[in-house]
Amino acid sequence: MKVLRKIGLSLLTIAVIGTLTACEDDDDKPLPSVFNIEECSVLYTTDGYWAKCYDTDPVATLGLGGFNFSHSAEISWGTPVWNGFCPSQSNFSDFDKVPSSDWWQHQWSAITYSQNMLAFWDNQEKLDEIPVSPSCKISRFEDVPFRPESIEVTNSAYAYNVMKKGNDFSAAFDSSSWLKLYVIGVKAGVETGRVTIDLAKGTDILAKWSKFALSSLGEVDYIYFQMESSDTDPQWGMNTPSYFCINNIAYYN
Repeated sequence: MKVLRKIGLSLLTIAVIGTLTACEDDDDKPLPSVFNIEECSVLYTTDGYWAKCYDTDPVATLGLGGFNFSHSAEISWGTPVWNGFCPSQSNFSDFDKVPSSDWWQHQWSAITYSQNMLAFWDNQEKLDEIPVSPSCKISRFEDVPFRPESIEVTNSAYAYNVMKKGNDFSAAFDSSSWLKLYVIGVKAGVETGRVTIDLAKGTDILAKWSKFALSSLGEVDYIYFQMESSDTDPQWGMNTPSYFCINNIAYYN
């Protein structure tokens, strides 16, 4: 019995040491760096969006916190339009007081009504290949490779209200509806992997900041985003407004 007791104690000691070692290894892992739009110096309009969003001569570049965020702007049919990313601190929430045909004029808010990096994806972009110039692309300054760890995502208030209630161009979501966001890594021109995020699944529409792991993408030269919706026209693309909001990008150099 004494021998068995000693063996049992020895095994217990080994197990405890192994547990402590594993904890020590986790504690020694360095924390990732984090991009947070709230820590960046941005000039905003009175409506709460980036003051250079519609600049066309020249088109403004968007470099913040060590990252380059894609951005484009042009005049189309006499109207200024943009794609890519745009910082926003808008907290507009009175969609019930505005005709649905005018909701797009209040495109800037996150559904959380907090400061965010708003993204507007070009829904004509092909999904079956890496675009030459992705409309929603993020890279490090000087194209230094990095390893994405996680990202926080939520819906824009405009897209959320369209999915909830519908408008002249989009149907209200029902139990069969869905909206997906894809985060895709690229290294040396080759896709490293992709993460699928459900912005809406049936009538369950994302309405808070949610954190999603990106470590499966590995080391990348850049990441880009694409979208797909159950409400899509074969010719014109997604009827669901192609907006989403991001913040707190955790990464390793």
